[in-house]
Amino acid sequence: MRFSTITKVKVQDAERVLAVLEQRLRTMVSIVVRDGNRITLLGLGPSSRAINRHDTTVIDVWAEGGETAIGADVTFQASAFLGETGQEEIMRLKLERLFEETREQLDLESRHDVARIARMEALVSGSSASTRVADAPRQQPSPEVTLAEEKPATATQAEKPARQDAKKTPPDSERAEPSAAAATAAAERSMADADDEELDDADYVLDEADEHGSNRWILWAALAACLAAALPFIAHYLSTWREGRQAAATQPAAEPQPAAAGPARPVAAAEPADLLRQWELAMQSRDAAAQASFYAVPVERYFLRYNVNKAQVEADKRWQIANRRGDWTVKMEKVKINRTADNAATVNLVKHYTQREEGRPVKEWSVPSQLKLKSEFGVWWITSERDFFGTDSFGAP
Repeated sequence: MRFSTITKVKVQDAERVLAVLEQRLRTMVSIVVRDGNRITLLGLGPSSRAINRHDTTVIDVWAEGGETAIGADVTFQASAFLGETGQEEIMRLKLERLFEETREQLDLESRHDVARIARMEALVSGSSASTRVADAPRQQPSPEVTLAEEKPATATQAEKPARQDAKKTPPDSERAEPSAAAATAAAERSMADADDEELDDADYVLDEADEHGSNRWILWAALAACLAAALPFIAHYLSTWREGRQAAATQPAAEPQPAAAGPARPVAAAEPADLLRQWELAMQSRDAAAQASFYAVPVERYFLRYNVNKAQVEADKRWQIANRRGDWTVKMEKVKINRTADNAATVNLVKHYTQREEGRPVKEWSVPSQLKLKSEFGVWWITSERDFFGTDSFGAP
C-alpha cells in the first residue's frame, strides 16, 4: 500500500525543521537515515506490535513562500493483526501526529528565542545607563575663588613678623611677591585635593554599577537555566495530552459481546496447563483487566518490548479488544509445555483466530507463539510472550 501527503509549517528555516523532524523520528523507529533535505526511515507501519523493515517512509523538506513544506511518501505492507481496520487511515494519523508535535516543538523554540533576545536587550540597556552615570562630567573648583580665599590669610601671616621687627621689614613690593607665591601654591594644593576626592567618588559609582550589573546577569542566567530545564517536561506533557485526545477521538466503538465463561483472575494453579486454560478463557472475553492479570510484574518481554508494567499490558489488551470485528474468537492449539525447572516452563503454541461478520466470509488465521512461565508462591505467571511470523516452526530469539 502506498500514499503521499504534504503539509506546511510557518518556519522559514528548513534546516531547523529537518533537525526537529529527525529528533522526533528517532523516538519512533530505530532506522533513520538523513541525506541532505531528505529523511528515510524503515519500519514505520500500522501495527505497534510488529516491525516490518520493508515499510519505508521518505520525507522531503523544502522552503516555499516564506514557509517550509514537508512531503511524505509512505509505502507499507498491511498487518494481519489489524484485520479489516483501515490501515492507511492509521498511517495518516501517525504522520499527522508527527507533524503536529514538530509544529509544537518549533513554536516552543521560537518563543524561547524571543524571550532570550528580550533579556539581552534589557541587559544592554541597563549596562548603558550605568555607563552614562559613571561618565558624568566632573565640576572643577575655580582657581580664582580659592586664590581669593587664601590671599587674606597669607597677608595676615606676613604682617606678624612686621610688627615684631620693624627694622627687618622689607618694602611693600617685596612683601607682596612671597604672598602671591604662597597663595598660588595653596590654590594648587586645594585643586589637587578636590580632584582626588572626585576620582574616589567616580570609582565608587563605577564599582556600584558593576556590582548591580553582575547581580542582574546572575539572575537572568538562573531564570534561563530553569526555563531550559522545564522545556522538555512541557513538550512531553503537550505531546501526551494531544496523543490521548487523538486516540480517544479515533478509537472505534466496541460492539457488546457476551463474556466467555471461566475464571476472571488466575488462581493458585498447580500446573502450567491450568494457567493456560484460564488464560485462554480470558483471551476469549472482552475483559482487558482479566487478560492482563495473568502476566508477571514486570513482564520481561511483551512481544517487541521489554520490562513492561501491568498498566501497559492492560492498555494493549484494551486496544486489541477495540479493534475486533464481529464474532471474534481465539483458540490455543498445538500446545507444547517444556518444564525447564521446578518453577519455570516454556510453552510453544499456535493462536488460531476466527472472525465472523454478517455478510462477509469467515476469516481465519494462525500465529505461532511462545510463552515463558514462572511460579511464585504456588501461582504461575506469564513472564514473556512473543509471536513468530513467516514460519510454521518455532524459531530461536
